Amino acid sequence: MDWKDYEKEIHDYFSKTYPNASITYDAKITGRYSKIERQIDVLIEDDVAGFASRVVVDAKYFSKPIDIKCVESFISMLQDLDANQGLMVTQKGYSKAAINRAYYGTEKLELDVLNFDEFLLHQNLAAIPYSENNSLFISSPFGWVVDNSKQDGFTCCLYQRGLDLKKAQKQNEWMYFNIFKKTKMYHLLVN
Repeated sequence: MDWKDYEKEIHDYFSKTYPNASITYDAKITGRYSKIERQIDVLIEDDVAGFASRVVVDAKYFSKPIDIKCVESFISMLQDLDANQGLMVTQKGYSKAAINRAYYGTEKLELDVLNFDEFLLHQNLAAIPYSENNSLFISSPFGWVVDNSKQDGFTCCLYQRGLDLKKAQKQNEWMYFNIFKKTKMYHLLVN
């Protein structure tokens, strides 16, 4: 995968996740302050409660974590494009200063880690775990993955994208699911 494939994968992800929104790959908009045409990796536009909403997604296919300068540059671009929200996505993570700048700033900016190679390790955005003849559909919240790899004690689990189960457990930020028939569960509780 190269940077272009990475951008296309992210575009496809948002197109599938938000099928009713207008999602444009490689969009061009003239900045309100710069007065020049700005390139946007993925532009999401939709009406929310009768108001136009613009989300700018910047895909960074870098070989190392994103630093604070990159985040601040993106914040400036969001202001120039009059965006309601920004999402900066990378496959390698962010420096602590970059995370702090996004988290404590007044801008509506989210940072996310999306490494498509992780999906080959039984991580995905949705899953249908099963036990015997019972199953359920689970969709992960934004920024999280469903891990349906074989585990002792539970059918599948959810944790933040960019982590593995052990790291998520260490941070105490994960959930797990089990499927039981009520009669079997009642039997376990009574005995």
